[in-house]
Amino acid sequence: MSLAELILIIRNILMIALNIYSYIIIFYCLFSFVMQAFSNPWVFRIYLILARVSKPAFDIVYMIIPQRFLNIGMISLAPIAVILGINLLQLGINEVAKIIIKSIL
Repeated sequence: MSLAELILIIRNILMIALNIYSYIIIFYCLFSFVMQAFSNPWVFRIYLILARVSKPAFDIVYMIIPQRFLNIGMISLAPIAVILGINLLQLGINEVAKIIIKSIL
């Protein structure tokens, strides 16, 4: 296995992990809109797990942009900022991988 193949494998693993995290954020937002789901204890546990996993990303966004600018009534724009940040991170990872592979080959 060459170094270029190893870099591509690492890039793919990072991309998959970031995609999964994007879906976790989306599911967290969808669960927060469905109040009937909290009557089921299993669904509530899933919601708590999603909240614990997604809260660190929201905290980072709130450290950069104050919470008063990201809330419109009871709706928070922090998930949009997190997903935008994930997409920008994926673009950056792709470009860095391309640059490293070009320098190797």
